[in-house]
Amino acid sequence: MKFHLILTLSLGGALLANGASIAYNNLVQSDGAITHYGFDEAGGTTAIDAIAGADGTYTGAVNLSAASLPGLGTAADLAGGFVAVPNLGSFSATSAEVWLQVDALAGGCCTSIASAGSWSSQALHWNIKSGGDFEHAVNGQGNSNTNPGTLVADGTTWFHLVVTQDAGDTITYVNGVAVPDNGVNHAGTLDYGNSNFQIGAWNGGRLLNGRIDEFAVYDSALTPEQVMSHYTMGTTGIPEPSSSLLVLLGGVLALRRRR
Repeated sequence: MKFHLILTLSLGGALLANGASIAYNNLVQSDGAITHYGFDEAGGTTAIDAIAGADGTYTGAVNLSAASLPGLGTAADLAGGFVAVPNLGSFSATSAEVWLQVDALAGGCCTSIASAGSWSSQALHWNIKSGGDFEHAVNGQGNSNTNPGTLVADGTTWFHLVVTQDAGDTITYVNGVAVPDNGVNHAGTLDYGNSNFQIGAWNGGRLLNGRIDEFAVYDSALTPEQVMSHYTMGTTGIPEPSSSLLVLLGGVLALRRRR
């Protein structure tokens, strides 16, 4: 009886962890993501886009299966590498989302979260500045920057980052909450990858040193409630009720059979 109970509980724990990751993926897709890289691959060089098939390529030193938060599966550890992805489209209303755990910031201008290689019209450069502020720069529309010190590069702390753009209103959310910025809003089209789009780099430089997870692009502006729900799901690892119920019922049935 004891052995079977322990086995059932162990399997249930594994299912709960997997269920939480699946629940997060389902949440992202149900909220309208058009591209989603979960970085859950165990090996190889392909970063799978779970929605549109716009698969990316792990380039340089990238370690897979890195530890992430309870609700997120595994992460990609960018240890001198990045993820090259195809053109993800152009949108006037959009959101970009990512989870970051940064070891150290790059020198010079900034550390790239995701950037187009060519600084042409409507191109996106999404950066972390040297002072720990986030920069969402769109060519021809200015740079929307948060206050300095928003990010701490300590190799331990995870940050959930979302930037939404709609009708000339640009909002940066950090850990589920909208943060103060410099008042610059992007009113035109934003281009995710007019040339050589890279996650964690800009033209192979300004490399992000740390872990990255759950990069997603939307063709709409996420609401504050949606952003908070993503943050809560990712940090707590609580799966959808249906997943919990299935695990609970499985444990009960196993115990009843043993009796």
